[in-house]
Amino acid sequence: MKHTIVLIESVLLVASLFGQNNNISNNVKLASSIPEQPCATHIINYLYAINLCDNNPWVLVFEDNFEGSDLDPNIWIKIEGVNRDENFEGEKSYKLPQNVILSNGKLKIFTKHEQLNNITYSVWLPESGTIWFTNSFDFTTGEVWTKKKFGIGCKIEALIKIPKGKGFWPAFWLFAGSPVYQEIDIFEFMNNNFSDLKSTLHDDWNADGIRTFCLNTHAGIDYSLAFHKYSLVWEDNKIQFLVDDQLIWQQYRLYTNNILRNPVDCQVLPGSYKHNNNFPDNLMQIIFDNVCESQEDLKPDITTPFPGIFEVEWIKCYERSPCVDVNINYQLGLSSIRWNSIVGENIALSNMTIWGDNQLFVVGGNGITLGSDFAVATGASFEARIDASANK
Repeated sequence: MKHTIVLIESVLLVASLFGQNNNISNNVKLASSIPEQPCATHIINYLYAINLCDNNPWVLVFEDNFEGSDLDPNIWIKIEGVNRDENFEGEKSYKLPQNVILSNGKLKIFTKHEQLNNITYSVWLPESGTIWFTNSFDFTTGEVWTKKKFGIGCKIEALIKIPKGKGFWPAFWLFAGSPVYQEIDIFEFMNNNFSDLKSTLHDDWNADGIRTFCLNTHAGIDYSLAFHKYSLVWEDNKIQFLVDDQLIWQQYRLYTNNILRNPVDCQVLPGSYKHNNNFPDNLMQIIFDNVCESQEDLKPDITTPFPGIFEVEWIKCYERSPCVDVNINYQLGLSSIRWNSIVGENIALSNMTIWGDNQLFVVGGNGITLGSDFAVATGASFEARIDASANK
């Protein structure tokens, strides 16, 4: 979201739908034309036919309604200090964990006008490691990351109300972290404009150190006036951005290898295609934040209403259900990095232990059976739910 970009790709074009099957869910309102052309591509060859689409039903695998007195530390990380833009080229505000609270069933991130003098802090930089700085700050804010990462094959939704004020930069985004540079900005609002919703895909697709991005600006209403549902549908064939169930932008993985660059949806036949340079493939953490812009003409001033409050009523993540039985009777290798989930019709787990700080979420359409030799160790997390939608 807030990184210095070395190279700006070509301007995003608005294209027609080219007669493709866009596989939009039933509740989505499709605008008359959706920007979907890539900013930049490279040639890739497919030797075999492949189907990139998964039409199985979506099943809820992660949810937080922000009840209770504080965020669950097994799910969320509160950021403290300065974790990017160490030279304050775009933003300057100091993150404090106490600026992130739960209140009235909502996650609230407060941005405050308060002076912090001669604060010493460290910033980890990929090219040089940990560097120490000492600076003073006029503003504090908050930022939260999911502890686990999510990836292709997920739908992420959150009900959010953004703060409005000169200098505020609210964002809902995903970040892969080092050494992989990939980022998805579901939304950003900046430059004192809270009607232009900016969505961006960032990447260093060939790992040459040159970071590129593809940006879409959706001119809408003043989004600060109410709660809105912001959604990301991230699948193997395409990635879609929605607001209140209206599709506002989509990018495909593949396009035809000709001047038209028609999007390729599900069926990929042997041949050459143009691959979207900015199509994300890596696992990413989910992030909520509101920072203060640092440029003189954009930073907060006497007109800015403090405190600014970024509010999230809920967040939900879905995965596709394969609609098959799942029987695991061996020690399953769970990831300590990603959100682990198993979805199916009838699920049976045995001969396994969930160790350490690992986590597993299980959704069964018909039933879930745990063998006597299934165990959850101290510090690990296990949750199971019967959901008939996993059986459709």
